[in-house]
Amino acid sequence: MFNATLKGAADARARILAETLCDAAQLPLQTNLSVLFPAFHQSMHLSEPDLILLPTSASLPFARRWSQPLIREARCDLLLISWPAGPTPAFLRAAWSAERTKWTAPLHLWMSVVGEPWFVMNEDVNARAFRLTNARHWQTSPPFETRAEMRKGFERAACWIENLKGDLDAVGAPS
Repeated sequence: MFNATLKGAADARARILAETLCDAAQLPLQTNLSVLFPAFHQSMHLSEPDLILLPTSASLPFARRWSQPLIREARCDLLLISWPAGPTPAFLRAAWSAERTKWTAPLHLWMSVVGEPWFVMNEDVNARAFRLTNARHWQTSPPFETRAEMRKGFERAACWIENLKGDLDAVGAPS
């Protein structure tokens, strides 16, 4: 049975994650896109790097189908942040072009020593990655050189997510 309260809480959790990621990357958000895209009232825009963040509680496959009109209409890349019930959020990137949208999923959150969020294609030392502050450009190499650095960044990201969950739990937000 559908529970609107739990869905609203999960949507709020995903939105708080998106806002917190932007804070960590020191990026200003434009949050009132509902005038342009009423169906996507929860979407946010990063003017530089011209990226739409779409937080949702929907699963990635559903959210991918559901976000297609937004990407086409906005003609903008998108980072989908999905955090349904469960311990770990999921990330998907859509790169818009006139010919077709290129989807990259799953993406893994990786945090630098200074707390800068990166998104990495896979957990491999040769993985492609992008920084949230420069989301339009994939790095030719990941932000780490060794497996130990890679693991530490993923551990920092997991700890960062756990701390965020703890903060949400402390204010009474259902998780």
